[in-house]
Parts: sequence; structure tokens; C-alpha cells
Amino acid sequence: HGAVQRHILRLKRYAAVAGVAQNPPQRAHQRAFAGVRRCALHHQSGLWHGLQQVGNSISGGNGHLVHSAPEKISGHCMTSTPDFSLFPGYVPELLPLLLLAALLLDHLLGEPARFHPLVGFGNWVAWLERRLNRTTERPLAGRILGVLALLLALSPLLLIGALLLWLYQQAPVLFWLAQIVILYFCIGWQSLQQHVQAVAQALQADDLPLAREKLSWMVSRDTAQLSDAEVAQASLESLLENSLDALFATLFWFCLGGALAAVMHRWVNTLDAMWGYKNGRFRYFGWAAARLDDALAYIP
Repeated sequence: HGAVQRHILRLKRYAAVAGVAQNPPQRAHQRAFAGVRRCALHHQSGLWHGLQQVGNSISGGNGHLVHSAPEKISGHCMTSTPDFSLFPGYVPELLPLLLLAALLLDHLLGEPARFHPLVGFGNWVAWLERRLNRTTERPLAGRILGVLALLLALSPLLLIGALLLWLYQQAPVLFWLAQIVILYFCIGWQSLQQHVQAVAQALQADDLPLAREKLSWMVSRDTAQLSDAEVAQASLESLLENSLDALFATLFWFCLGGALAAVMHRWVNTLDAMWGYKNGRFRYFGWAAARLDDALAYIP
């Protein structure tokens, strides 16, 4: 806005020096100034282009005004696509392609069997919890430590954001490829379907112990005493709940903030899965992670 004001003042000085206050072209210059002001209010991204048009039309290149009124600036100025996303380089037309590419990778490759980034994050979170979860009797102290652990757990997002920004500035193609790959790692739709299918196949084979075992990989409850109907119900409940976390909410946050927002959501979801228990160990320490996960899941 400071640059805008300087250009407007410069135009006014040119008009004063040329003595156009009493000349017929006065109305044309007034229209030019009005057009510049409208550009500043409505189209900030096109303002520089508009000011260049004004300068070229009323300046003869040597600082003297010529009596030629700008014909187009009073009508409209240059527009640009609004950016409602939180990540750089937002292009709405590319968003469906990014989503489809990541979903296709998930469908073809499934969940990585080794070196999954979420597994590495889980190890980092477990290390933090062992060192910071020192109190279970004092609610305030436990919640403060939980907030501190939450912030430390999410701190690598700063490094990821800096790396993505560097890629956007230095190698845009790699930036977009990174968006796709990171979203693929965040999506767990194919893996979730495989886990549910394993439970269904065990039930169809009348192998209740195997179905209970497969279900235990999906839920945190004790499955040893569940009937076949309860196993089927629990697997469907887990499918519905985890579909939000592993697919729909992840895609929502990616559309809003790109790969960085998708990673943030999945990490908070992982924190809730590891700390969000109402037992003596995590009742206060996991409070912040559970509330943040509820907020991020509620919006989508």
C-alpha cells in the first residue's frame, strides 16, 4: 500500500507541474486517479499493472505530461484468481488432478510395508511421551505437559513447511510432485479396506478367533470375548470412523492448506490414537491432543 500511495502522489505532482488544473484534460486525469483507487481497493494483484498503464499513457517518458487520457483504466483493471488456500502456488484447476493422483497411488501401491512416515512419527511421539508424561495426579500439571508435548511433536511441521516453500521457489515441478507424494502417505483408504476385508473373510470362513485377531488390529478395545455379530459391528464402526480420519478429513485439509495441512491433520490424529485415552496414564496428558483432533475432525 505504501507503493500505491507513492505512485498516486507522483501522478498528482506531475499534474501540478504541468498545470493541468485549469486545462480540459483535467477530467481525464481525475478518471485515471479514480481508476487507480478502484484498483487499490478491489484488485491489489493488478494494481502494479494498472499504475504502469497510467504512467505510460500520461507520461512522455521524460517526466512531462502529454494530453492523452487513459481510456481503459477508468473502466476496469487487471484481475487475478483469488487465493483462498493456505499453501503457496495454489491453482484451483490443479487441485482435482493432485487429489486423483494421490488416490491412484494409494489404490495401486497401498500402504508402504516399510518405512512409513506415520510409523516414524509414532516412534517420535512415543519417545516424547516417555520423557514428558511424568505426572498423573495433578490435572493442571498433566495438561501443561501434554500441551508442551503436543507442540514438540508437531514442531517438525516447520521444517516440512520450509522445505516445501524452498521447492516452490526453486523447483516448482518437484513442489507439485511432493504435494502428491505427501498426500499419498497421509491417505490410508486402501489399507483400511484391506483390514476390514480380512475381518469379513474370517467371518465368512466361520473362523471367529481369527476375526477377533484381525479386528484387534483396527480397534483399541478388547476383542477376545466378542461374538461374530459384535465383531462385524465393530469392524463397520471402525470403517466409518477411520474413513473420516484416513480419507475425507485428510482430503479436506489438503484442499485447504496443501500437503502441510494434510500432514498436520494426520499427525494430530495419530497423537489422539496414542494419547487420547481416559485412563490414569493419559487422562490429563492426552487432553490437548484429543481436543485438537476433535476440532480438526469436526470441521470437515
